[in-house]
Amino acid sequence: MVLAGSDARCGLGPGDHMTLTANDIQALIIETIRSPATAAQKLLSLRLPVNFLWMALVLMSVLNSIVYSLAIGINPPVDPQSGMMMVPAAFQSPLLFTLILFAALIVSVFALHRMGQAIGGGRGELGDILTVITWMQLLRLVLQIAVLVLGLVLPVLGGLLALIGSFYGLYVLGVLLKAAHRYTSLSQAFILMLAVFLTVVVGLALILAILSGLFIGGTTL
Repeated sequence: MVLAGSDARCGLGPGDHMTLTANDIQALIIETIRSPATAAQKLLSLRLPVNFLWMALVLMSVLNSIVYSLAIGINPPVDPQSGMMMVPAAFQSPLLFTLILFAALIVSVFALHRMGQAIGGGRGELGDILTVITWMQLLRLVLQIAVLVLGLVLPVLGGLLALIGSFYGLYVLGVLLKAAHRYTSLSQAFILMLAVFLTVVVGLALILAILSGLFIGGTTL
């Protein structure tokens, strides 16, 4: 797999090319886990084209939704007393889950960009924030696959990996946002994350309330 770009955001001339191979991506994933700050500088210095990043975000939304659907299909989260699924009806539809996830990511990108500039004088460009969110979705995909595979063999360890990965992922996101917005303190990134989280949760709750009402009859797409 080779990613290439040559537009103005990449900082390259018409005849130049920037490439990112599968080995580069693997190495950057490992470095993100080991040293998020170092990986952030390398990731942002790629200056990937915004159009490419939007397409990559769509792809990550689809792939994450597929893995999520496989996970709840293999091990359905069912209430032992009522026998009902313990996830919202809309989340049981792969198509709707993909649309909801992508919508939430779009809101997150623009909120992290705009609110990040208001909080602490962030200087990150939209492309920088888009790079961070798309990269985090790739990491989420890797984590979901690892949890799914490990959960088939050792469910307890799979759950533990999911828990640790989720918390560490928040730290990594904070470090990446700090680099993207050129913040001087990690606390500024965490304040931004909290503000955006509350914004997205309120919006998502309203969407789910509407969609759940449509899916009371159990119809799925």
